[in-house]
Amino acid sequence: MSPTAPAGPAPAAPPSAEELLAHARRLSTGDVADLGATANRAAALLGRSALEEAIWSLFPGLRQVSGRAMLIVLNGALRSDVARRATLAWGRLSAASHHHVYEMPPTAAEMANLLDTVHDVIDAIRERQERAIARKQAEVAARAGGASPA
Repeated sequence: MSPTAPAGPAPAAPPSAEELLAHARRLSTGDVADLGATANRAAALLGRSALEEAIWSLFPGLRQVSGRAMLIVLNGALRSDVARRATLAWGRLSAASHHHVYEMPPTAAEMANLLDTVHDVIDAIRERQERAIARKQAEVAARAGGASPA
């Protein structure tokens, strides 16, 4: 084997927030397998990961900070009600992803509500990104329209 030959296939891209959320929903509804309470814990972990991935798509530098710090930054980026719901969902999903003898796992209804919240936050982040792109395109078009021909 030559030293320049690739070692294997290129690593796959990490799953998107939408893909993680879809997997979380499948786990929480029992579409994957009957895993009992473990399914909701796994769904909580995937749901929290989906929320974090969406936030990181907006602010890539936040991968280096704690979850709480990440959510503080989100308060300035999204409407306050959406940021507040994201914070509550992140906290509950974090707690639900850990096994505690003294605490019940989330119910199916609670998990569905939390995952719906993650979906709403993903949509709000996507809308913010689309507005930013449209704003930049308008700025470029304005500059191009105002430029005199050479």
